[in-house]
Amino acid sequence: METYYLIFRVGQEGFAFSGEQVREIVARPALASPPGLPDILAGFINLGGQNFPVLDLPYLFKQQSRLDLEQHIILLRDHPMACLVDRVLDFCPLSDLRALPEGHLFNAWAKDLSTYQNQEIVLLEAPALLLHEEKIRLESFQKQTQIRLQAWEC
Repeated sequence: METYYLIFRVGQEGFAFSGEQVREIVARPALASPPGLPDILAGFINLGGQNFPVLDLPYLFKQQSRLDLEQHIILLRDHPMACLVDRVLDFCPLSDLRALPEGHLFNAWAKDLSTYQNQEIVLLEAPALLLHEEKIRLESFQKQTQIRLQAWEC
């Protein structure tokens, strides 16, 4: 069975998640930005009454971070978070997967390299985007935000 990848852009760089890592793509709605939000988060998105923290991938990848309505949010499967990207480009199979060279800039987050429309793209592993300590802090922040927003519903 052929594997499909969600191809997206952050700045001038191309990236992809395997289709198995993606739950949903959302055109960027308004994001909730509670006080004390860490720089790595673009905010929270509420889907079906559940809040998901949105990682600011342009910030994480040291690109110029800008919020505009043309960006997309990728909700990840099996991870209670989403990723803000500049643009989702395609959902397609990739045939030329190759190992990441030693010392590649995205080595900690990347699995392989490929090519999409003559541009090198980096295949990312969603679980590797955050350090263990960052995941713990993010879960705590998410719980606090969910409690605060539920208090408004009463």
